[in-house]
Amino acid sequence: MLTFSRLGEVRPKRVDLVVIVREALKFMRATLPADVEARVEVQDAPLEVLADSSQLLQIFMNLAENGVHAMRETGGILSVSFSRVQVDARGLPNGPPLAEGEYACLGVSDTGHGIAAPIVERIFTPFFTTKKPGEGTGMGLSTVHGIVRSMGGGVRVESGLGQGSCFEVFLPLAGSRETQLVPGAEGAERFSGRVLLVDGEVFTRRGLGAQLRDMGFRVTAMGSPSMALRAVERASVPYCVILAGEELASIDGRTFLAACRARRAGAALVLLAGKAVDADGEGAADAVLVKPASPAELAAGLRRAMSKSTARQQRLRT
Repeated sequence: MLTFSRLGEVRPKRVDLVVIVREALKFMRATLPADVEARVEVQDAPLEVLADSSQLLQIFMNLAENGVHAMRETGGILSVSFSRVQVDARGLPNGPPLAEGEYACLGVSDTGHGIAAPIVERIFTPFFTTKKPGEGTGMGLSTVHGIVRSMGGGVRVESGLGQGSCFEVFLPLAGSRETQLVPGAEGAERFSGRVLLVDGEVFTRRGLGAQLRDMGFRVTAMGSPSMALRAVERASVPYCVILAGEELASIDGRTFLAACRARRAGAALVLLAGKAVDADGEGAADAVLVKPASPAELAAGLRRAMSKSTARQQRLRT
């Protein structure tokens, strides 16, 4: 809960992922059980990312502690690796949706009992845990997932019963991201107007909200679709763009956007899909973006949605 409450205090800066994690591992080694060995493999260094150092520590410590817990009965090897990964237009095989570019990859694997396939699909759900009462809150992996997504990255998991587990965290390298976010850089774009962002993930509201503000928008972010609909109805200055996550608290994102269109036909509507397969067919939305969207993808999606909205308004006038 403290992690979620301090999101507004995050201060990203250019830091070397390798240095941060190796320092954390140095202190962690002193507390490892005698039958657990820690190994480190560095393929590429440095790996500089734009991040808050404390959040990088949270990511690593949560993954490492889970790995040690999985080996508490049998002992084993905790492996930590670093590498540079290039993601092209085809994306990452068997991995999370990522924008094109270079990424730092942090791998944390263990030789413990492993995770059954049905459970792997749920491990990032808040409060879901397979640990005994008093051993875990079920917030560790959901926190990791949320922090990584807010940085424009993703997490890939490979595991099986009796086969151990491997978590790979992909974070955009600082160089490419700084080029995208520098005001006035080639490809950067400025907008204006009011935007309503509705999403159940606090990390998405924080991260995407910051991107939208950087583009020039005035942003209102909400987690409740019912409150958001009331805001749409009562807004004295209409929202020019409404963005909604696919899975909201009480209704799905497409239904929510359809309700928004019935109330404010002139607003540009953008659906934030969780994965590429859900982005097929826009339906109620003027554009669909797969989370996390890069600044370039976000700008392109906004242009597309606002263009369709303008055309729709012209048709309504004739």
